[in-house]
Amino acid sequence: MLKYKFIVIGSSGVGKTAIIKRLTENIYDEQMMSTIGVEYQSTTIQCGNQTVQLQIWDTAGQEKFQSISKTYYRNAVGILLVFDITDRKSFDNLSTWINEAERLCDPNAVVHLIGNKADLDSERVVSVSEALSFANTHQLQYIETSAKEGENVNQAFIRTATELINRGVHGVDLPTSVADSLTTTEENKSSRCFC
Repeated sequence: MLKYKFIVIGSSGVGKTAIIKRLTENIYDEQMMSTIGVEYQSTTIQCGNQTVQLQIWDTAGQEKFQSISKTYYRNAVGILLVFDITDRKSFDNLSTWINEAERLCDPNAVVHLIGNKADLDSERVVSVSEALSFANTHQLQYIETSAKEGENVNQAFIRTATELINRGVHGVDLPTSVADSLTTTEENKSSRCFC
């Protein structure tokens, strides 16, 4: 079975945790709290006839936690870059997030742009054409999701994993805990560079 490390990044409040919960547990909690630091969940998805195990790291969007989060970019090959279609600032911050991902992730990483909260289309402040223009400029695929309704959430992860498979990106042995991840990261830093 292929195993991939995914990270979900973007500003605070865009729905990163909600997207992961919808994928892994098929639930939506209106009262969900902001992530503090980094958390992860593991799940399997089906990409055609290939079963893929994903270890999905949920990073805090607040600036004070970004230095903690940087460690977790290493070895990530699937990146979901999320903004809120009703929040202009979250869209304006995308360049910062994509620069970090390009600097810190595996060079073979696949980045997909996710416009979340599609269920709030009447409150949209970022147009589809604007999001597509950003995606095209950075050679990203774009999809709009609603963690609340479950719309396109599975497809976002399946598309990213499928692109990794099509590019021939090999899976990795995934750490089983945060502590293991830190140890693995330190070991990998000395043996190969992901810059």
